Amino acid sequence: MRLKDKVCIITGGGSGIGRATSLLFADEGARLVVADKHGAKAQTVASECSGKELVALLALALKTCQRVPSGATRPVSGGG
Repeated sequence: MRLKDKVCIITGGGSGIGRATSLLFADEGARLVVADKHGAKAQTVASECSGKELVALLALALKTCQRVPSGATRPVSGGG
């Protein structure tokens, strides 16, 4: 359980490598956020992780996201 008590955000978690990563991380004890632009696929993967801890399930249309301002990439504090 190498990822116990860790929260992992898996984008593209509904299929392919993202799906495999979600299942692997769940088996390793991670708390998951499964994000995919196809909500039904993300839901299927989330149900495959049943018995594991799922933090959130997100259906995202990533193509509609705006660019992150350059200042947002800097840490808020020196601690992280």
